[in-house]
Amino acid sequence: MKTPPDAPRSRRREFVRTTLIGSVGLGLVGCPKSAAPLRQQQSREANPVCHAVRDGRSLPRPAADERVDVAIVGGGPSGLIAAYRMRDTKVCLLEKEPSFGGNCRIDRWRGLSLSTGGAFYSEEEEELAALFDEIGLRSIAVRGGDALVLQGESFLDFLGEGAKDLPLSAKIRDDLARFAEQASRQLRDTPPARLERLSFATLLRDYDPWLTRFWDRFGLSNWGGRTKDTAARTGLEATLWAAGRSPRRSFPGGMAAASEALRARLQAEGGEILRPGSAVYAIEVEGDEAIVRYFQGSRARALRAKGVIVALPKFYARRIVAGLSDAQSAAMAALRYAPYLVFNLCFSRMPPPAAYDSWFLDTPFTDAIAADWVLHQGVDPKKGPSAWTVYQPMHEKERAFLLEPAEVERRVERSVRAMERHFPKLRESLVEARAMVRGHPMAISFPGRRPFIEAASAPFGPVFFANTDGDPGVSSFHGACVSAQRALAQLRAHLAG
Repeated sequence: MKTPPDAPRSRRREFVRTTLIGSVGLGLVGCPKSAAPLRQQQSREANPVCHAVRDGRSLPRPAADERVDVAIVGGGPSGLIAAYRMRDTKVCLLEKEPSFGGNCRIDRWRGLSLSTGGAFYSEEEEELAALFDEIGLRSIAVRGGDALVLQGESFLDFLGEGAKDLPLSAKIRDDLARFAEQASRQLRDTPPARLERLSFATLLRDYDPWLTRFWDRFGLSNWGGRTKDTAARTGLEATLWAAGRSPRRSFPGGMAAASEALRARLQAEGGEILRPGSAVYAIEVEGDEAIVRYFQGSRARALRAKGVIVALPKFYARRIVAGLSDAQSAAMAALRYAPYLVFNLCFSRMPPPAAYDSWFLDTPFTDAIAADWVLHQGVDPKKGPSAWTVYQPMHEKERAFLLEPAEVERRVERSVRAMERHFPKLRESLVEARAMVRGHPMAISFPGRRPFIEAASAPFGPVFFANTDGDPGVSSFHGACVSAQRALAQLRAHLAG
């Protein structure tokens, strides 16, 4: 998942919103003489239409030349789920990229399926399990817990019984165990509304600063915020999840496999449901219907729909839906998004790590997942190609760095060097790094966020809002599913009325 739940049962960044694309081969500059330049490939979205909207440029206003029952804008998990559920109508799914999946798009290398964002989901997320059963997608249980890597050694169950083995002070080890116990009690005894308003940092003040340092990194990776920017409920639920109390499931390639399966089912329906390369730049309400204007390649087009689901992040939705109230637009603008870099390190052969997800405290990145863990579960009988998916979230103020390919190169290289401190022979079998660059990826679960989400996601005539940033939990495939189901219920009521 990197996933969350419908009520903030914090679980993992099931995904992050991509903002830049097109693959570019890059050669790294400034490498140490002892290491050969690391071959890198960056994928980033091409956003000329989005940036034109942002900058207030005048765009064409073609008349509608097509009529549909339902138009869905945005081909990430939320839009794919909505389109799949509405396939009994005349529906079209408009996606500006040439491929579908949003932050859950799959990458492939030497026969391996690689995640570019979403990694897993929780067995507790029953809506997802039912959906996957319906489309015939079989998930695999993730065996084993996570590890904390210190001085090149991996420590398992480090938030549970394994804490006693950590090479840290007795106070830190004791505080880890004590905080885990307190998390259950606080979730049980404190009103949820208060925990959603309270900062997670305030709950950590009486513990060793090491705990804040760890949760700052864990939070950045999972919900985009450090402890001071995290709702206490999110942090407490993450404590229980991270301690291994919520079984995980996944697929080869992570949650991107689910996006692929949904895309394949829609494609099998025939017709023109899937419309890649269609960048929407304006939605206008006319009575009980809406006009959707978009570029298909370089051609400006428009269609009329009885209902529209905008399955896009609210920071863009507020710019393309005309006529929103000042209050709803302000609520959309209040939501915050963290920039994110995810890259896959591809090895000719590499022993599997000690755990599915390995966490680091002294590296530019936060954690790394064995991309093919669900296939070998820590045992590598083939001794062939392998990959680690590395998560490198960034602070909001660093977003501009991701606009420069050379800066992304340098950040990936610095991360590889940092990983080498723990695994000195890593570069011997490292073939290349494949990076996904995300500028506005993950909605941050900041304290007091729920009222803004509710106001931002309110229906607007025949226009309804989905996307993972409309869920009160953490950005995830599950959150995308929950928000899509809510928008679908509102849409069907509108169509029936």
